[in-house]
Amino acid sequence: MKRIITVVTVLALMGFAGSAMAQSHDINIDFTGFALMALNDVTAIDLEVNNSGVSAGEVPAGDTDATKWLNYTVLTPSASPYEIVGSLDSDMPTGLQLQVVSAAPTGTGGTGTAAAAKNLNDADQVIVNSITSCWTGIGANGANLTYTLSVTGAVDAVDDSRTVTYTIQAE
Repeated sequence: MKRIITVVTVLALMGFAGSAMAQSHDINIDFTGFALMALNDVTAIDLEVNNSGVSAGEVPAGDTDATKWLNYTVLTPSASPYEIVGSLDSDMPTGLQLQVVSAAPTGTGGTGTAAAAKNLNDADQVIVNSITSCWTGIGANGANLTYTLSVTGAVDAVDDSRTVTYTIQAE
């Protein structure tokens, strides 16, 4: 009897060892769309109106700055693009114009298209559009902003400041 149990046990183990068994399960991948944006540096920019290279009778010289970058990460279906808009807290003083333009955005994915140069005021101006899923990197990456301050007419020579606000939003 002991020999029969041993043979049955050996045959049973051989049967299990010789047959493969597989199981599987699904993995669901869920995307929650989002858009994150930040400036690489939020310190103030100093732009001057001065007489550098200006002769008597000429328009005073403005100033330019290209030290700011917009960094962003977007996860969205390509049919739902985002844009970045910029505006001032209030219009520029009479006789002054502040223009901003973005260089072609860099990064991975659909970093968008830089719009033409915009004269900033208190209304939203599109700076970058057609942004789909992407990331630009941080620091000096993404959309490089160039500001240009120009004299366009008679101006009251008083120091002033404006706050520029950027918003990333669905187009």
